[in-house]
Amino acid sequence: VPDDYPLESVRLGEQGGVRLIVDVTTDGYAINCRVTSSSGFERLDAATCPMVVKRARSTPYSLQEGETALQTYTSVVHWELRK
Repeated sequence: VPDDYPLESVRLGEQGGVRLIVDVTTDGYAINCRVTSSSGFERLDAATCPMVVKRARSTPYSLQEGETALQTYTSVVHWELRK
C-alpha cells in the first residue's frame, strides 16, 4: 500500500523483501509479528510488522482439540516502487 511505504525509502529508492512470522487469532487478526530476514533496509524492515498487524486479515477458524488459540504463519512482504 503506497501510504505504508516509508517516505525516506521512496526518496532513496529502497526496495526488498522482508520475511516474517505472524501470529493470527481465531477471528483472523494478526497480533504478533517478527521479522526473520531483512530486506537490507532498516526502514522497510521496521515498517513491515506494524503494517501487517494493522492490515492483515485471515479466514477465521475454529479450534480443534489440542490446538492453541493462535496460528502461526510465515510470509514475505515485497516492498517495490512503481515506475
